[in-house]
Amino acid sequence: MIAVINCCLFIMEDKMHENRQDLKITALYCRLSADDELKGDSNSIIHQKELLQEYAYKHGLRQIEFYVDDGYTGTNFERPDFQRLISMWKIILLEAL
Repeated sequence: MIAVINCCLFIMEDKMHENRQDLKITALYCRLSADDELKGDSNSIIHQKELLQEYAYKHGLRQIEFYVDDGYTGTNFERPDFQRLISMWKIILLEAL
């Protein structure tokens, strides 16, 4: 079986209050296209979360939020948490105008 793995780190911030660290949100996105037969998050997703969280903490990014699509294909963007991430990004951008 071939599994496709995606993990990304996004930093979203309220531009109106950009010098307030507490308003920065580090969005950590994890995706795996095939399930490894675990209930809940797959081993790969767990590992992606650990790696991304370690990277974020190492770079002083403390307010993190995970977005996870386990078992979803990457051939389109119709993934629940990817859509939630995009929606949050749009809200933050609109509030900054």
